[in-house]
Amino acid sequence: MASKNLTKIIFYFYFGSLVWIGASGMMFLIGVLLIVNL
Repeated sequence: MASKNLTKIIFYFYFGSLVWIGASGMMFLIGVLLIVNL
């Protein structure tokens, strides 16, 4: 039971970090495009 919860926590952490990295990358790209356009 404990190992199953641990896998779920690791999965959610991994998925959350992927979403966080993706959002940060999108914000960075938008910022670069804005700076280039200015």
